[in-house]
This record gives sequence, C-alpha cells and structure tokens, in this order.
Amino acid sequence: MKKFLIVIAIILAVAILILCTSCIVSYLNRYKGWQEIDVPEVGTFKIPPDWAYHRDSNRIYLTDKNVTTPTQENTYIVGSVRMTGYDEAASQVFDSNAKCEDIVSSMVFSNNAYVGKEEYIIQGKRCNNIYLNMNSATYEQIDMLVWDDSVDYELAEKIAKSYTMHLNEGK
Repeated sequence: MKKFLIVIAIILAVAILILCTSCIVSYLNRYKGWQEIDVPEVGTFKIPPDWAYHRDSNRIYLTDKNVTTPTQENTYIVGSVRMTGYDEAASQVFDSNAKCEDIVSSMVFSNNAYVGKEEYIIQGKRCNNIYLNMNSATYEQIDMLVWDDSVDYELAEKIAKSYTMHLNEGK
C-alpha cells in the first residue's frame, strides 16, 4: 500500500510539473511574432504580426500590413496621442463631430491601460465601439477606437494588456 501511494504521489508531482511548465510556456509565447510599437510620448504596445502601424502627427492607424495609406475603409483601429482630456479623441479622427454618449463597460489593468465599450454618435449613427486607452506617467495618453468589426473584444483586450508605460517622458 505504501509503494502504491508513493507511485501515485510521483505521478501527481510529474503531472503538476508538466502542467505548470505548459502554462509558463503558453504565457511566455502569448505575443510570439507580435510587433512592438513604440509611441515615444507614452509607451509601447504590441499588435498582431500581420498588422501595420501608421502615424500621421498625433493620429495612429492600425491596418493590414499591405495598406500604405490608411483610410476609414481599411483601418482596424484608429487612435490619437493626446493630452488627457484635450485634443482630438480617437472617435473624431474620421468624424470631427463624433462624440461619446455613454460608457457601456470598462476594464482597467494594472499596466495603466483600459479597454471597454462606449456608445458613440459617429457620422450621425449611434453605435457601440470598443475603445482602448493607454495612459503615460505624465498627462499624455494613447486613445484608440476599434473601427473595424473584424476586431473583437478579446483582441482589443490583448493589445491593452501588452502595453508598457515609459517611465520618463519621451522615453
């Protein structure tokens, strides 16, 4: 009976070790192949390998890799780098009259990023869009809005969780 219990204990220990190793490897590979994007005023975040990052002044566009000129039709996520509470919001990049009507849901992460859903009026239509915000150590932030329906909440959350704030302004 004692040998049987020892064998069971060894089997359980090996199973736990394999499970823990598998979890650690999965965690370390969760952004494998993803590109790291550096926004000097704020911090870095990661995007899928088949996406491209474009920046025009304070506007940010995340598109498919083969896009050379971002437009409303070919942008997955649109954003702006702005002072908290000032400047152009992400929802206003393609519509200067767009406005947020209501917060539907929001989740804050320990890395100073958050993701959620807000109700907007964009181009005269009421819609619920996923938003991402990544705040800096100063007063600047990356304000992003999921523009394309192909980007789901889980992917937006993964991008937000990849954020790392620069500890000094300007990196």
